Amino acid sequence: MERRSLLLRLHSRSPRVKRYRDAVENSLRSGISDGRSARASERSADWHVTFRHSGSIEHFYHFLLGVFVPLIYTLSNTWSKEQFTSILIRSCGPLDELIREIGDNRIKIIDKHEHERLRIAKEVGVSRGDVSPVAQHSPVRFSSIQGYDDPIFFDCFKFRESQRILLNFDKIKYERTWLLQRWSAGGGRILLIQRGPSHPFYHSERSENKGSGQERRSIANHDELYRSLRRRHVGSLNVMTEGLTLARQIALFSLADIIIAQHGAALANTVWAKPTATVIEILPVNCHSHYDFFFNLARCLGLRYHRVWQKDDHGDVDVAAISRIVEGFITHPTNLRTAKLRSALFRGSRRTFRGRRWLRSFASRACAKAARIARKAVKGVTSAYRQHGA
Repeated sequence: MERRSLLLRLHSRSPRVKRYRDAVENSLRSGISDGRSARASERSADWHVTFRHSGSIEHFYHFLLGVFVPLIYTLSNTWSKEQFTSILIRSCGPLDELIREIGDNRIKIIDKHEHERLRIAKEVGVSRGDVSPVAQHSPVRFSSIQGYDDPIFFDCFKFRESQRILLNFDKIKYERTWLLQRWSAGGGRILLIQRGPSHPFYHSERSENKGSGQERRSIANHDELYRSLRRRHVGSLNVMTEGLTLARQIALFSLADIIIAQHGAALANTVWAKPTATVIEILPVNCHSHYDFFFNLARCLGLRYHRVWQKDDHGDVDVAAISRIVEGFITHPTNLRTAKLRSALFRGSRRTFRGRRWLRSFASRACAKAARIARKAVKGVTSAYRQHGA
């Protein structure tokens, strides 16, 4: 009688009450007097994690800010006291190796189609064991993590906290020590990023977006730019990030005073930069982004930012102008107080992002419609003039 009345009292549509009700029902059916065993099983379950991101996580920008950084921050803070057997995340293609560098054996990478089948199975109420052979003997919990690859979700505290955690890893400490011994700081450390060749994965049928690296954008006179910087500043270093370990990339960007790169995913690594660093982005005029991803990322982190325009995706850049800009930044370095002010101003303006994005979209649609009407009117006038002339 007591058992039946307890079950009747737990009828509620509240998710919290529903979870507790399920735990009590399982305990009563198995002859356990309370829900402690069920809750312990829940804590030691496999966790199926979905990341809410704004682009393909098989490409580095969306992978780093949409998966990697949120995962590091969540594991070290939100889930630091949770107990689980493993975390099931979807494959990110060739970037899976960067996740394995963390060295956490609880993180299990599964095929993206299998990951999606598990999520659908949960939605339709099919048991996990009927769908996937992965860890069939343990229960599973489904969770989602918000990615930070959209400027709306940029958060300086989370970025800096993730950086602090990773800089304590032995691999990254070793890389930083190795670089400090070999990378001259005379006149400041200048990191010039060169886009490398595309990975074969991005030409296969498995890739969600085709193409990467030099195929998308490049600087025709990149060698001339590097020689010019090297002549003036012995601390200049030219690097291709493709193929580098994550530890080496974090070490490079965390030590650089000035970061120069063409618009591309490698600039996502500025999340590891120190607050007093400067970012110079080379942006082709035909790929101007309405969302200004790296401009906003630099502002969020308090970094000094400067943009240099390039005529097209594979054109030359003004080497003399970039050299003058670098010289000015070295002569007048920024400071931590100014960096904090930039970050605070970004936090204040972030609330208006959605409104500004909508206004830009509305203005773009309105201009496109006006252009279509104008073309139609011109076509009509031209047609009437020809008929009149005839």
